[in-house]
Amino acid sequence: MVGLIERDDNEMIRKSSLVFVIQRSRKVLSGLALISSLILGIAPVALTHTEPGQVATDSSDESVWEVPEDARAVENPLANSPEVEEEGASLYGRYCRRCHGDVGKGDGMAVAFILPAPKDITTIEVQARMTDGEIFYKISEGKTPMPGMGNRLSEDERWKIVHFVRTLKVD
Repeated sequence: MVGLIERDDNEMIRKSSLVFVIQRSRKVLSGLALISSLILGIAPVALTHTEPGQVATDSSDESVWEVPEDARAVENPLANSPEVEEEGASLYGRYCRRCHGDVGKGDGMAVAFILPAPKDITTIEVQARMTDGEIFYKISEGKTPMPGMGNRLSEDERWKIVHFVRTLKVD
């Protein structure tokens, strides 16, 4: 009888330990997903579908990213130079590349974790349509899942990124 009780107790301990491990694993995985999204600077968003040329704000709103006309009209106050473009490239590499990709095609390594994926900003149509002020506004304000950089980067740094983005053109 004693041996039977010990065996049942051990089995009960094993089962409760397994349940504990499973519950703990779920909590850890949820925590890791949240931490990785924070590290990448992106918000976890629901899966969605957007038409070409549109940026959805979330899974329920498939709208074009409207930029105020006064923001579109702002001109880049920084004179362009190789040094400015180089600094812009460095900032782009640090803050934008993980989502927008090395050359702005919207194919960065974080795309697997975010939807909608960033649009290709290298096409002739996009480069011609977007003003410097519009690019600056989008960098500054952001829109889910893209974080705004207005509080993270100085105005000059954001304008340098604009100059660099202008170099990302399809030949």
